[in-house]
Amino acid sequence: MAHNCHIRFTPAGQVYDLSGLLVNATRYIVSKEQATKEHYHICFETNQCQETIRARVLSSLQIPKTGRGQGNTHYCLKWDKYKNWSPEYAAKSGDIVSSLGFTEDEIEDAIFRGSIKYNKRVDENANRANIDVSNITEICQATAPHQTQATTEFERLLKKYQQDDRALDRNMSAIKRWIKSYYLMQNKCVPRDGDAKRYAYSIYAIVHNKTHEDDQYVLETTQPSFS
Repeated sequence: MAHNCHIRFTPAGQVYDLSGLLVNATRYIVSKEQATKEHYHICFETNQCQETIRARVLSSLQIPKTGRGQGNTHYCLKWDKYKNWSPEYAAKSGDIVSSLGFTEDEIEDAIFRGSIKYNKRVDENANRANIDVSNITEICQATAPHQTQATTEFERLLKKYQQDDRALDRNMSAIKRWIKSYYLMQNKCVPRDGDAKRYAYSIYAIVHNKTHEDDQYVLETTQPSFS
């Protein structure tokens, strides 16, 4: 029987291994958020029991020993709390660290829906009161003057690439290598090959203003195949 698990993890300077926790997960999504303290949301599905997962949390995440009632300082585990399991809450920050079993489109959709459903923005002209942005119309109106801020992984990648001095010099294969370097220099795992190709194609087309339908035939026939 598949179970759903949601962990909120706040590192306290200890060494931890997220991969060790998720080794038997059938699908998962891990995101990072910056609130009062930097923390992670780890949502996954597993066929293992709650006791096994909790033991793995304590060992893999190196949770310090605490007194009764103090464990929430470091982590909180919710087990089978969701009737319709969804990665929306974990994805709401847009800073996806790792995932398995979700396509890029599904992740971007989860980020979009999660940000609408859960995020709040501060209205500086209303005594810094929190406004729940649960209505899509309100979101469009509130964010219209600030469209330059990247919100998805691809938007952040594109924005970074457009700032590169050699942005117009690379072909798609070279952009794919740049993408790998971009992630590795942040000590992050490179994207799956299919995602890296998709990113490279999209970046090249946008940077060179080759977005028309007719342009796609030219790109598909003139760009060297990816290695």
